[in-house]
Amino acid sequence: MVIDPVQAELSPELAVLSAMAHGRDDVETAVKIASAAMSGVRQLSGQDQIMLYSDLILAALSDAARKAFEMIPEGYKFQSPLIRDSIEKGLVQGRAEGREEGRTEGMARSVLAVLEARSIPVSPELRTRILACSDPGQLSQWLRRAATAVSADELITQ
Repeated sequence: MVIDPVQAELSPELAVLSAMAHGRDDVETAVKIASAAMSGVRQLSGQDQIMLYSDLILAALSDAARKAFEMIPEGYKFQSPLIRDSIEKGLVQGRAEGREEGRTEGMARSVLAVLEARSIPVSPELRTRILACSDPGQLSQWLRRAATAVSADELITQ
């Protein structure tokens, strides 16, 4: 059983195996082992390996141990630049993707709102197609067409 972070840093694979073997022990022990294992994993050089081992550690924990382990204090910064940079990059990328999804969803809803305001009926199939569209260019084109179309079908046939 690897509980010492220094030992885990010297043998990260052994620390991960320890977490897998003891992750369902009592919560306090499981959290100590998982914490040590994560310290060891953070020292690895390959980002894919770090992510894989981190997932293995979390998957090995009981629900109670996982919840206790994930209760990282607000504002906590990982000490490893690789982990910190990876998390920050993921957050930035996730925010950008979320904003883009929000924009396209808003455009799709605008297309439907224009048609509704003009009392133009929209079939369930077309409604689904419009809402599922993630291409801003296509949505922009449909929005312009919605302003002058006589029927909803004109959106996709022009």
